[in-house]
Amino acid sequence: MAFYLDIFYRRYYKKLENTAHQEFNKSEYKDFNYIRSMIYSGKDFIKPNARYSPQAIDDIFPKYLLDNIHIYDKFILPVEAEESPLL
Repeated sequence: MAFYLDIFYRRYYKKLENTAHQEFNKSEYKDFNYIRSMIYSGKDFIKPNARYSPQAIDDIFPKYLLDNIHIYDKFILPVEAEESPLL
């Protein structure tokens, strides 16, 4: 997963550099370890008081995603308590 987290980080970093909201274009928001820790702890990058919780992929997700989960599995963290870094 580290490879895909790195790809996400590069895209996030570039977007942050080019966004209209330059108040977030600070070194603390661009730090790879900060972003990684926020993802794994279920927190928002910009608003640390916002929380996210993992959700199992089931029939409420779009049919396209369900039919093509193999394409996106590298971007999906496991939900099982023993596997998920978010729990």
